[in-house]
Amino acid sequence: MEKKDDNTVFITSKVNEIFASTELIQYFTNPLDNPIELTILFPIKDELSLSKFVVTIDDQIVLSKVMPKEKAEEKYNDTIASGNVGFISRYEEKDKTYSVNIGNLKPKTQIKLDSIFIQMIGTQDMSYEFSIMEKYPAFYYNGIKSANEPKNKKINAHFEIEAQSKITRLIAPFYDEEAKSNPNIKYSVKYS
Repeated sequence: MEKKDDNTVFITSKVNEIFASTELIQYFTNPLDNPIELTILFPIKDELSLSKFVVTIDDQIVLSKVMPKEKAEEKYNDTIASGNVGFISRYEEKDKTYSVNIGNLKPKTQIKLDSIFIQMIGTQDMSYEFSIMEKYPAFYYNGIKSANEPKNKKINAHFEIEAQSKITRLIAPFYDEEAKSNPNIKYSVKYS
């Protein structure tokens, strides 16, 4: 896998009438000289659902398998203890949080996170209103939270809107007149 810029979020949103599918591609490189346990925390909201995610470490796609919690944790710990990269995900119903841990991520190793979110589009004043995600999956390691706010990232976004009804409001934290002159933000919109 060719190294990519960790500070860029690649966004592709496809809107079809009242539904939207948004794909985010992000990269993270272990900046330390020792292995880390990386936690990826996914934003979960009532109107936004995580549909799919794929983690690629170097050129290897990580495949997951669903198993009982205790067995999964035991396998994860055994994998880490043997010096290999371990992978475990958790959903906490009480907190409504979904996270993925990647243990024993070697120095300078880069991961690619490709996640897809789906959402229903709201209506306001007899028109559709598409509000792009305010937060992206966040990376944590050694008590450090990487910046995941749109204002702290470079944005490369493409919106494809297929709708018979015109979407009159496209709301994004970075999609405004000021953003048009910001060199860190690139976006395009295609209506059909």
